[in-house]
Amino acid sequence: MLEVKSTGIGHLETYLKELQDAAAALHLNFPVPEFDAADEKSLQETIARMEALVDERVAPWKNNQTVRGMGEETKRRFRDEMLKKSKPA
Repeated sequence: MLEVKSTGIGHLETYLKELQDAAAALHLNFPVPEFDAADEKSLQETIARMEALVDERVAPWKNNQTVRGMGEETKRRFRDEMLKKSKPA
């Protein structure tokens, strides 16, 4: 009788669960950042706070490269949005 052992499925399930949990953490409500759009220091401090919050939310999966990428993309979107808000109309 041939016995097949598959450990790959377990790793895949773990990987997918991590992605699902990280995505859920990143989709929780983030505080609405308030900053003085005319003050570069205020803007940079706010960006730093939001990036730290994203890092905190994905920290449980810091060894998962895909989750780290999701965190970096989330930070980029926040940064871009705040930079747009700081530009004069």
